[in-house]
Amino acid sequence: MAIFASDEYTKRDPSYWTTYRDRIQAVTAADVQRVARQHLVPEKMMVLVVGKQSEIDLGDEKHPVTLSSLAPGGKVAALPLRDPMTMKTK
Repeated sequence: MAIFASDEYTKRDPSYWTTYRDRIQAVTAADVQRVARQHLVPEKMMVLVVGKQSEIDLGDEKHPVTLSSLAPGGKVAALPLRDPMTMKTK
């Protein structure tokens, strides 16, 4: 219900939701790639992976991607776990 109240407040066209799925389905992989090339700078991107590094490093045989293959130049930085209350490293 809140979404409809928001739509009313922002004066969104009432047909927005009736055509939503059609508009999403009309987006092609080429559209996504074109927009990504315009707006994303791979050299400035970061990927955050949270978990036990020893398990992450093992990877998954169904998805053979390593952290270093995702990182520019293969550079992976491991950050120490911090206490959420103090932000001090454990």
